[in-house]
Amino acid sequence: MKQTILPFLLVIFSAATAKDNVSIHGHIQNQLADSIVVSYSLTSIKYEPIGQSSRLVNGDFRLSFSVPDGYTNLTITNGGEQTEIYVQPGADLTLTVDAGNFDSTIHYEGTGNEIANFMAKCVLEKHVGHYVNQRAQMLANKDLEPYKVALKELQESESAFIEKNGNSLPPSFKEYLNKSNQYNIYYTMHMYPHRREESQKKSSNAKSISAENYAVIDDIPASFDDKYLNMSEYQAYLKNFYMMRVLAENARNDVKIEVSAIMDTVFARAYREMPPLSAEYFVGNRMYNSMQRTPIGEILREYDGYKKHFPKSKNLPILEKAIDGRRLIGAGKPEIDFDITTPEGRKMKLSDLKGKVVYLDFWSRGCVPCINEMKDAKKVRDHFKDKPVAFVYVSEDENDSVWRMAIKQFEIDGINTRLDKGKTSELVQKYEAGSIPCHFLIDREGKFAKVEYVESPSEKEKLIGQIKKLLE
Repeated sequence: MKQTILPFLLVIFSAATAKDNVSIHGHIQNQLADSIVVSYSLTSIKYEPIGQSSRLVNGDFRLSFSVPDGYTNLTITNGGEQTEIYVQPGADLTLTVDAGNFDSTIHYEGTGNEIANFMAKCVLEKHVGHYVNQRAQMLANKDLEPYKVALKELQESESAFIEKNGNSLPPSFKEYLNKSNQYNIYYTMHMYPHRREESQKKSSNAKSISAENYAVIDDIPASFDDKYLNMSEYQAYLKNFYMMRVLAENARNDVKIEVSAIMDTVFARAYREMPPLSAEYFVGNRMYNSMQRTPIGEILREYDGYKKHFPKSKNLPILEKAIDGRRLIGAGKPEIDFDITTPEGRKMKLSDLKGKVVYLDFWSRGCVPCINEMKDAKKVRDHFKDKPVAFVYVSEDENDSVWRMAIKQFEIDGINTRLDKGKTSELVQKYEAGSIPCHFLIDREGKFAKVEYVESPSEKEKLIGQIKKLLE
C-alpha cells in the first residue's frame, strides 16, 4: 500500500519474557529506512507518546519494552510506511514483511499470531479505527434520519467483519474491538452537528450550529466504564459527552454563555455522574490541555475543585507544574530563550528573531495530531512568505533520522531544531510542552503574544488573523 501503514505486532505470551514486557523481533525485506520505530501512549492527562526504535541490521530488528495490563495500541513505522496493532503484557512476536509490498506481505509467527494476523487483515482491508472514523465522518452530509441509518449499517458491517474473520480471536479481544467501534461511532456522532452545519453552509468555519443539527446528541447514551480508560476511542467519547450535551441544551434554549460557565456545568456533571477514574481522567485532561487558553484565575479555581474531589490523584503534581509554567509563559511575559541548531548545522538563538513575529510549534513524528496539522501549517507559512514572520518547529523526536525524514516527508520548511532528550528536555519542561502539538506566538518585541490562546494550524484562518494583528 502506498501510504502510511507498516507491519504490526500483537498479543503473545511467552515464559521467556517478563510478564509486563513485549518483545517484537523479525525481518524487513526491502527496508524503507535504517530503523523501525514503535510508538504508543499510556493513559495520562498529558499526551506523552513513548517511542522505541531499533536499527535494522541486514533487515533484522529486535525490540523489548513494558506495557500495562490490558490492550495497548501501537504504531509501527519504517520510512513512509506505518500501521497499528494491539499488544498485551507478555507479547513475543516474530514479524516478517516485504516493505515493497507492505500490507499484503505482513505475517506473524509465535504465540498470539491469531490476533496479529487478524490485525494485518484489518489493516489490509481498512477495518482499523481511523478508517471507520473517516467513513463515518463522510456521512455527515446526510439529514439526521438517513445519517443514523447509514451509521448503524456501518457499525453492523464492522461487527460482521469481526465475526467473519475473528473465529480464533480470544473473546476478550473481540469484545474490546466491538467496544472500540461503538465508542468510535459515538465520537463521530458528537462531531455530526458541526460537520453537518459545515456541509449545509458549504463552509469549513461554521460559527454557530442550529438546534436541529444537535438532535443526534440525544441518541448517545451515558456508557461510562472505567475498564476502557486506556482505549483512545473511549477517551474521545468522554471528552465530548457532557460538552456536547450542554451545547445542545443551549442551542435549543437559544442561550449563549461563556466557555468558562459551560465548563463549570460540564465538570459538575462529570464529578456527579461519571465513575471515579473516568471523571479523574476527563476533568484533569481537560484542565491540562486547556491551560494555555484559560485565564490563570479560572485555572486556579478549577484546580481547587479538582483537588477537593481527588485529593490523592497522581495528576495533582502534573497540574501544579503546568500551572507554574503557565505563569511564566503568560501574555506579555518575555520569551523563554533557547539555542537552535538546524538540520543544516546552522546555530542561532530564538532571541535572534526579535523584530519578527514568531510562531513556535513543539511536535514529534510519533504524534499523529501534530502530523495532521502540517498540511495546514504549510498554507499558513505560504501566506506570510516574504513577511517578517518566522516559523520555528521544535521536534521532540530523539531519533535524528526519523526527524530529518519527517521534515522532508511533510515539507516542514520553517526553522527546524530537535531536542536530543525529547520530552525529558529542560526546554519542554520550561514551556510545559509535554502535551503536543503545542503552539506559541511571540511578538516582535520578544514577548508572548497577548492573545487568549494561540490557534492551531487546522484553524488556519484564525491563526493567520492572529499573526496579522501582531504585524500591525
